[in-house]
Amino acid sequence: MKQSDVVIGNEYLFYTTDTKHKKDMVGSVVKVVGQKKGKTVYKNYHNQAAKTPSRFVLSNGRYANAGELKQITQP
Repeated sequence: MKQSDVVIGNEYLFYTTDTKHKKDMVGSVVKVVGQKKGKTVYKNYHNQAAKTPSRFVLSNGRYANAGELKQITQP
């Protein structure tokens, strides 16, 4: 999922991670309650825009990247 697709106040499925301290959250439904902007990362390549990664604050007090969240599909 992209950062622009995440809406604050919605619930998402936490579905994948590469870090050990987030393994217990895999498969759980979390609610996004805020967003924390990161520092600007400048590119060294010509004609590329600088990126500002952000982390999302979850209802359980932890953070998640946009790539770790997935929209819940209704059956």
